[in-house]
Amino acid sequence: MNKIKVFISHSSKDEYFVKSLAQLFVAVGDNGVIFTSVDGTKMKPGAHFNEILVSEISDSDVFIAILSEDSINSFYVAVEIGARWGSRKDIIPIMINGLSPERIKAPLSSIHAVDSKSQAELSDLIENIAAKVGYASESHSSYLQSIISLMNLKPPIKWI
Repeated sequence: MNKIKVFISHSSKDEYFVKSLAQLFVAVGDNGVIFTSVDGTKMKPGAHFNEILVSEISDSDVFIAILSEDSINSFYVAVEIGARWGSRKDIIPIMINGLSPERIKAPLSSIHAVDSKSQAELSDLIENIAAKVGYASESHSSYLQSIISLMNLKPPIKWI
């Protein structure tokens, strides 16, 4: 099985979802998930953040944009999406926390966004990524529980 690089662009407020999405990739056999704000994958002290970020965005096999109210208002998420869009490589948007397609602005509005509450769309996401990078995904039943867990995630309570 090939190791793939997956870059997940997201707001730090959506880290709970990103961790679960990474677990879904592990459930189908991938260990090449790259993102910047989860313990264990953060950049090393002294790293040139912007240079590494541009490199990781352009070198990734798969680029996923987690879209929530927080992320669509995030400067860095916009920069990451813009860098990927400018490279003319694929972007896979995933809507979370009830974000509606009407809230998505160009250039992402012209790309079908995965609904994180749809088992069929999350299954298609896994199958399409597997095909794109040239590895056979395991049987659907092997990662179905991970998909169901992802669908049932709720954002953490925000205390005022």
